[in-house]
Amino acid sequence: MSARTTLAALDFGFCLAARPGTTQLPVAVFWVGAAIVGIVLATAVLYYIRRMAVSKEGRTRPGISVEAVEELHSQGLLSDEEYKRARRAALGLPSKSEVAGGS
Repeated sequence: MSARTTLAALDFGFCLAARPGTTQLPVAVFWVGAAIVGIVLATAVLYYIRRMAVSKEGRTRPGISVEAVEELHSQGLLSDEEYKRARRAALGLPSKSEVAGGS
């Protein structure tokens, strides 16, 4: 087996070695494209992780605000006890039963 035959057997469509009359451009385009795809995927993963971390830190429930709870209480739709529980929930604080129970 000659050296040329061995090199041809190892060439799986990539320009592993510069052959006379060929260019490395297709390989360069492939790796630049792969790098761009990798960067985009890594950015998407980091964005998702950051978004999940921020949503866990802000423990308030969506749609519940202290202002809305105060308005409901002032309209008489919430009792004093319900107001206290709803306000604690809107602020992301544990309920008194959770604090006393240790859970």
